[in-house]
Amino acid sequence: MASITILSAVIFSIAVLSSAATYSQPVTTYKLDKDEKKVDLTCTAKGGYPKGAIHWFDGHDTNWTRGAQTTVTEEADKSFTLHSTYTSADASYAPYRCVVFNSEWKEEGKESVELDITRISKLSSSVETKHIAAGVVVIGSLICGLLVALLICKRRSQNALRRPSTQPMLRLEHQDYFDPPDPEAGKGLEHQDYFDPPDPEEGKELKMEADKDVEPKSL
Repeated sequence: MASITILSAVIFSIAVLSSAATYSQPVTTYKLDKDEKKVDLTCTAKGGYPKGAIHWFDGHDTNWTRGAQTTVTEEADKSFTLHSTYTSADASYAPYRCVVFNSEWKEEGKESVELDITRISKLSSSVETKHIAAGVVVIGSLICGLLVALLICKRRSQNALRRPSTQPMLRLEHQDYFDPPDPEAGKGLEHQDYFDPPDPEEGKELKMEADKDVEPKSL
């Protein structure tokens, strides 16, 4: 009986080594942390040959395999068991998918990790609320800064208009130079001597004096 069992194992091993074996449907598990923001994921596939690989994808088809740790265990029958762990995954990116590839990088199986929809919705809403709040704070700060700048410019303009003139002030002692003329002061000019007609008697005296000065010479 023992020899038959050993023979069967040898025949199976030869069959496995001579042909590829398909991996089983992967089995996934998950565990949320206390804050329910991060999640630890596991995926296991068995019975495949040759060595395969497990890749992780989020709900947006982003590959997160680099952040995962995968171990390959060779069983007694020469088949392989694949076990992958992806820790501290962002729960808001769920659902995650575990995809099993064979040695030729052909997909042999996949399994989705569906998390609690209520929790994920709360997480997504919380993230969106934080983003919106941050945007409102930034926009409000910009508006306040603009209003303060406008107020400062307005006050500077008003101060510039209220500054005293740089032109010298007129002194009070010279104010009479700019007073209008007194109408009473010009009344005496109407009868000045410059405008009186010449006296004919004064003209005769001047002529007689001129004739005396000019006397005829004797021959």
